[in-house]
Amino acid sequence: ILGIGTRLAAVPVAVTMAVAAFYIHSADPFATKEMAVLYLVGFIFVALTGGGKYSLDAIIGKRFMTPVRV
Repeated sequence: ILGIGTRLAAVPVAVTMAVAAFYIHSADPFATKEMAVLYLVGFIFVALTGGGKYSLDAIIGKRFMTPVRV
């Protein structure tokens, strides 16, 4: 909800959906594994893009990535 560790949290779920789609349902027709593939695409997208502009990750990252003036 807050966007803390969104990228890290999406990776194991994406791996789980990949296993469900391509290992567990490998012999099934595409209609059966369609939901697992859709979730896989969604979680890969979240893992690549992160929590967003207003997440706590972005706010904390922006604060620590600002150069310190001496």
